[in-house]
Amino acid sequence: MDGVKSVAFNDPYEEFVRQNEELARRIQSVIDKGRSHLENGMLSEARKEFQRALALFPYVPAALNNLALMAFAEGESELAKAYLQQLLHFHETEPTANALMARYWAERGSIPLAMAHAEMAARSALALMKSPQGSDPSRASRSLEFAFQSLTLLGEDRLLTHLYAASGEPPLMPVTLLHVGIAFFNRGDFQAAKRLWERAWQQQPDLEPARVYLTMLDLLERHKLLPFRLDHRLEMPQAEKGRRIWLVHVPTLFIARALEHLYEGDSQEAEEAIVLLSGVNVPSLDLILLQVGTDTARPTAVRLLAGIQLAAMGYSEQAVQTCESIDGDSVRDDEQARWCLLQGLVAEIRGRGSEAANLAAAGLEALKEESESVMTQSLRQMLTHLLSRGGSPEETSREGDHEEAESVDSDTGPLQLPDSEWLRQSQLHSVSLNLEESPMKRTRRTLEELAFRLGEQTPERQQTAILVRRVAMRMRSVQIEKVVDSLSVAAKKTLEWLDGREQPIALSALHAWLVKNHPETDPWMTTEEMYRSCLVDIGMGDVSDEEPVLCVAMPKDLAGRFHGAPKPGI
Repeated sequence: MDGVKSVAFNDPYEEFVRQNEELARRIQSVIDKGRSHLENGMLSEARKEFQRALALFPYVPAALNNLALMAFAEGESELAKAYLQQLLHFHETEPTANALMARYWAERGSIPLAMAHAEMAARSALALMKSPQGSDPSRASRSLEFAFQSLTLLGEDRLLTHLYAASGEPPLMPVTLLHVGIAFFNRGDFQAAKRLWERAWQQQPDLEPARVYLTMLDLLERHKLLPFRLDHRLEMPQAEKGRRIWLVHVPTLFIARALEHLYEGDSQEAEEAIVLLSGVNVPSLDLILLQVGTDTARPTAVRLLAGIQLAAMGYSEQAVQTCESIDGDSVRDDEQARWCLLQGLVAEIRGRGSEAANLAAAGLEALKEESESVMTQSLRQMLTHLLSRGGSPEETSREGDHEEAESVDSDTGPLQLPDSEWLRQSQLHSVSLNLEESPMKRTRRTLEELAFRLGEQTPERQQTAILVRRVAMRMRSVQIEKVVDSLSVAAKKTLEWLDGREQPIALSALHAWLVKNHPETDPWMTTEEMYRSCLVDIGMGDVSDEEPVLCVAMPKDLAGRFHGAPKPGI
């Protein structure tokens, strides 16, 4: 449809209210009490109040919608669907129920059904806003929020902007304003996006994504960079020491944050940003790296890395400009290896093979004084490749004309920089992430209650973080088929191999098996994928005679679930 047009909104519940005013007032009082309990995290009490309301009348929209919402939060999607179907049978255009049903079908990958319910939610919410005030004064605004959420879930930027305009630019929750701003940005209306992000940030100063996107918009305008389409994912995980970064389906919020770090952050933040932006190949990447590489206000180490990355990615002319803009006298001793590498790559671009080889050898010599790290290993690898390609001065004189040597060998590859402190969380499958996402938002009391209902009998002895994972694992067992279906082939085969083992296996041994049997995958990523899906446990084990090592084991409740495939040796 071209826009959002309201539908005729004949609400059977409001008809019941008009005919039963006293009973309706009692029901609304119960609903208000249930909402209060829900907002305070008292889930059991809230559930009782909503069920009390349904005992008075079986089709109270607020009661059924809230029960469905609670069921979703607990991973009980089919129960949520049952509540919604009960309400939609009574009132097929009820906006919040349609919005939540859109979520149900979206989780199952049925976009046409999800889209049908989301459109109905938007149409009905718009009609409800324009209708006379009913028995629940907050119902219209709540329905509109849920309608926006359903369209956000489906990434329907066109309908989000139409609904916002058609509803008269209503007051919305800050996070909803943020999403509507993203929609306007993707539709090319940057000024509207800026206004909405500013409103969201003013209303909620700790809404970090709003600040990040405002900074991004300023950087795009100031440095004349190409805009890129934004997604609606707003996770910004905190650092987890010792964890790798998983650059899979990188949310655009991270890309926006990387731009900020590259242009305005310290040296470490800028180095981390270079690898992220190069990994996702953000638009105008060559211009971005050239601007940073030739900016004398930026740290020399960052400028060197920008130049190396330009050369490694085939932006030869920009790499030369960056190299020529750096004063060799400003290069510190601990930056000599990078300086030699950049100069060597530029020499190779210009067809001077022997000079490139000499610079590579000097760079390798400089690395002897540096401590071993991911950066050192990456630089050593690139310098070694450069040295092997260089040859002696005599060989260089017979190499041919300049054009034959202009491209840098693909073996150079992009730099593998240190892990980003602000990106340490898997971004693999939404199913995996949602397993722990829901329990993490609960209070300790409600976690213990849920744990008891799911069969964890001793939650009081467990730390909250451990309890969250145990609850997530119980929820996983209910959705096991859906979880497993979301896994990569390598992860599924690894589960088959692990299944049936009585003893935990050392993480290093698991990685060795993955390298041998699935060389095309990153063993760390596959392990993370299984762990985030609550399908394996990782901890210290006594498989070594010398000292405990990090081990992987399949939880006991999954034993035999993946058995049947051959299990090759390491």
